[in-house]
Amino acid sequence: MKDQEISNALAEVYGWTDIYCVDEKYKTTLNLHVGTDPQGRKRSVPDYWHDAYTFEDLWHLLTEEKRGQFVDTLCEIIKEDDQYMAYMGTGTLISAAFFANPYQRAKAMLKVFGKWKD
Repeated sequence: MKDQEISNALAEVYGWTDIYCVDEKYKTTLNLHVGTDPQGRKRSVPDYWHDAYTFEDLWHLLTEEKRGQFVDTLCEIIKEDDQYMAYMGTGTLISAAFFANPYQRAKAMLKVFGKWKD
């Protein structure tokens, strides 16, 4: 998924609706996406997946079962990244999860919510 697709999908998890790209509607090249936030306001979609607080907020949306799925999924994603694992050295996989980058966290979160597209 591309950066904006990840932000849009995370916004949907948060409860945003009616997300669309302004470029398509107004023939611009801004790559600006707008939608309706959970409070019913029409505004631009934030860059959720680069925001460190996003995952703290999303964590509270997860049930205990989904939290376990998130950790398991995150560990699987990290395990697939040879370069990341080489960087982490001899640490355990779960310790590597503490240092997961925003892309890895976003991918795991969206997989748990069924919103990730390969």
